[in-house]
Amino acid sequence: MELDFGDIRQIEYEILLSVDRLASELDLRYFLDFGTLLGARRHKGFIPWDDDIDIAMAPETISRFLQVGTKLALQS
Repeated sequence: MELDFGDIRQIEYEILLSVDRLASELDLRYFLDFGTLLGARRHKGFIPWDDDIDIAMAPETISRFLQVGTKLALQS
């Protein structure tokens, strides 16, 4: 199955929603960075030519996020 740019964007958006939901549940802070931040601010979405998502967290936040996220992934 070949994905087009719109399909990829939809998957990336769903990933962002999942990260936001898990971070909110765990009370973890994260932020958008680089092109994702610029797109959200300037384009109210994705930058038209950008093809990735940029999420940043403090090192201790990443450890907690990965620990819980891995447990949840293994359960499903």
